Amino acid sequence: MIRLPPRVCNLIPLELIVRKWASPIPGSEEKLLRSVCLFASVARMGSARELAGKSSNQSLDEGEVSILYLGYSGVVVRTKSHAFAFDPADLVSGDAIAQLGKLDAVFYGHGHGDHFSKEHAALLSSKTGAYVAAEESLVPSLKSAIPSERLVPAKPGERKELKGFSVTPIAGIHRGPIVLFIVEAGGISIFHGGDSAYVPLGSFRADLALVPTGSPSPTASPRDAFRMVSDLKPKAAAAFHGSASQHREFLSLVKENLSQVNAFPLEEGRTVKVSVK
Repeated sequence: MIRLPPRVCNLIPLELIVRKWASPIPGSEEKLLRSVCLFASVARMGSARELAGKSSNQSLDEGEVSILYLGYSGVVVRTKSHAFAFDPADLVSGDAIAQLGKLDAVFYGHGHGDHFSKEHAALLSSKTGAYVAAEESLVPSLKSAIPSERLVPAKPGERKELKGFSVTPIAGIHRGPIVLFIVEAGGISIFHGGDSAYVPLGSFRADLALVPTGSPSPTASPRDAFRMVSDLKPKAAAAFHGSASQHREFLSLVKENLSQVNAFPLEEGRTVKVSVK
């Protein structure tokens, strides 16, 4: 049987994606798409498993971050002093969690299956001791799985100070509730855009912006990602949750209009180190 590359599932139009939140597609199309997404998930998980240890072992200087891309909007971001996971869904296996090492917090912007898994959230928190900050509608389902002292409801506009870092949730635009995050730690601010459409961000600043360029999101787009970066004025901007052509369009917009920003696409299963100061 042929195994398709991990990006294939991202390139299928949204209305054809078979996910737990979508209505099933009848007949052979459903079986085909389930197979494609299964193989894509396995390929992504294998890559992340192999490289998670490299992410945790990378030496970082002040003002540097490393980004391990898990797929969709899933990333593990490390600074010299902290480590955070955003929207990891179930893209890291139990074995790979141990390789991740230190993890200060896990952030979940919304409940779609390519961003969130209750079981995986509980596993990550129990194995790393990380806080779990989640969009408010997800909190009731997590109360039985995450100790109350580590569960943080992410209410838009409500900045919270935790152990050595702060988080500010921002209301986004998607099908259903979604929050975006600005996390500040060790003098570095990190923005995570989930797979939201553009929302005004001019009152915020970020050193690193992680932005969605589109597919399979019904709301994200290259221009929306560009507008987010224009508002935030980061030193570096990483593109995820989109097709190769959508990434190229975003990078072109940044190059033409924001040449001072170091913009680049993330690659599934790979870790990149970048200066943000």
